[in-house]
Amino acid sequence: MIVPEREPGDPPDVILVAIDTLRADRLSAYGYPQPTSPRIDAFARDGIRFDHTFSAANWTSPAFHALFTGASSVRVGGHIPAAYQTLAERLRAAGYLTQAIVYKALLYDQGYDQGFDAYFDVPRVHVRAEDSVSHALRFLERHGRERFFLFLHLNDPHQPFTQPASHLPEALRERLRALDTQLPITVKSDQVEGCPACSEAGRVNAEARDLASALYDDAIRYADDTLGEFFQRLRELSLYDDAVIALVSDHGEGLWQHEEHFAHAGPSLYDEV
Repeated sequence: MIVPEREPGDPPDVILVAIDTLRADRLSAYGYPQPTSPRIDAFARDGIRFDHTFSAANWTSPAFHALFTGASSVRVGGHIPAAYQTLAERLRAAGYLTQAIVYKALLYDQGYDQGFDAYFDVPRVHVRAEDSVSHALRFLERHGRERFFLFLHLNDPHQPFTQPASHLPEALRERLRALDTQLPITVKSDQVEGCPACSEAGRVNAEARDLASALYDDAIRYADDTLGEFFQRLRELSLYDDAVIALVSDHGEGLWQHEEHFAHAGPSLYDEV
């Protein structure tokens, strides 16, 4: 597809950034007392912050189904049928170059690539925000002068926790050493993989629960730091002020607030997910 360079008066570029498993109430922009999201907070001040939003589902695939099509995914599950028209298809038909950058098995080969000229998805369990953002920055360097739609997916703070050890504050590193474990780790409702000391009688103990909550906050800070680099490059390329940029999440995370449930999906439909 040949996309001409932008002209004055052209429709704006469109950038959809999705941070997987991100709870609004863990962002300082929404009143969280810990400074988890200074870059996202600044972004919110530059635009419009929506105070009351709800996901269409409590896990990834059907949530993105709704985001991409505007249709309920209850009857079709996570898969997007070919007959459905997606956001990317609409924008490509309007003359946009369409690019997606994803590292997510649940968004692979399920119809989510409909309408994208390039759908970069190499499913991996261990992926960091910097991996996705580095690909996005290369895309901007090559195509920033064209009219484009970019879907950028960051998997932090979804499990497993994979943020670089260098990003962890020393207090968190010390707590991991005390439990004889290190990142990446996967926290579940009943155990922490790779950490025998984290569970007792089939339950994650209180110390490990508190650690998991702190690691969740740090994963948000890591994603926020990395996203700040992306926003700064948009400014340097004179794209930040003129583009339509939407920052969303697909769902939240349980963090043991109800029914001994740490994660998301399944029968849990509480506000935190």
